[in-house]
Amino acid sequence: MILIQLVFCEEPLSLLQRQCENFQFSDLLNRAAYEDRSYMRLCLVTAFCIGGYSFHKNRFFKPLNPILGETYEYIDDNLKFRFFAEQVSIDPLISAVHVEGEGYMFNSNLKISSNHQIKKDLLEISTSGQSEIYFQKFDEVITFSKPRIIIKNFCSFDKKLVIQLVGKLIVYNNKTKEKCEIIMNEGNDEIEDYGNFSGNLYGDDGKIFAKIEGNVWSHINLFIIKENFLETVCVYKNFINSGPEKFYFNEFISNLNHLSDDLRNVLPPTDSRLRKDLRALELQDYERALKEQKKIEENERNLYKSYVDLKMVYQPKYFVKKFDNEKCEIRYIYSGDYWLDRNNKNLQKFPKLFS
Repeated sequence: MILIQLVFCEEPLSLLQRQCENFQFSDLLNRAAYEDRSYMRLCLVTAFCIGGYSFHKNRFFKPLNPILGETYEYIDDNLKFRFFAEQVSIDPLISAVHVEGEGYMFNSNLKISSNHQIKKDLLEISTSGQSEIYFQKFDEVITFSKPRIIIKNFCSFDKKLVIQLVGKLIVYNNKTKEKCEIIMNEGNDEIEDYGNFSGNLYGDDGKIFAKIEGNVWSHINLFIIKENFLETVCVYKNFINSGPEKFYFNEFISNLNHLSDDLRNVLPPTDSRLRKDLRALELQDYERALKEQKKIEENERNLYKSYVDLKMVYQPKYFVKKFDNEKCEIRYIYSGDYWLDRNNKNLQKFPKLFS
């Protein structure tokens, strides 16, 4: 019964799919890719980063733990991007992501860790490692790092669960040296003003030339400081999520699980959509989800044992492990060819994780 309750705390998405959710705001990156004003490019990227948290309100369930070698792809013709992710490490937990969009490329190696503080009754989720966006027209890279997520009242049955963003979001243009620094308001339990934030855009001389304020769950406003007047721009308004019967997903998030016959014929056997525990969770069949989850975990253990027996380490299929001397960290660089192999049905290299 306890194990079934643990599965009940999960939602029918894998961690790799969760990282694709942010790209429902990819129209902001499409705009930034051809925006000649560098400060507006920085602001649009900042809005994209913050938008990635906006659909987490009321979603307290965790995504399914990824399996080593698990992959996920997503193509959106309307928003003009294609997404590919691979789980390149389990200990530590690292997902490598590569996205090709309209005039930009996105790469990230997010290392995710969690800390359950029982005495304080909260769960803290941290991500380390930078994400970067390359804009072809301007030959520039904008990087950003994410704040922490704290879920309060995690073990309480008589208190409302609360999600807080804590710390700073820093977005930096490596070419123009402009920077946006956002401070998250931790909120007050009595008035529940969670999600508010404020920040500044700094020029290469370190002077403030614009202010940003808003609420993660609803909107972002940009106040551009000029000589004789203040220009206000509403950068985005948030999407509307469904209710609890659909896990608080909106239409975009629900489509991440869409699996047509055409897709089934071209997807590698490692794609998250082929997880049987995910499908059982979708139907809220928690007992079956638990059984399928056990099978998947057993497959992973057997695969890992085979690597140990052969004195091998897992080699990512489409990312190359390199040491970044400048940042003194290991990075996984997209090596290409996934879409070529996928379209040619060259799937021999993929283990059958979910069979």
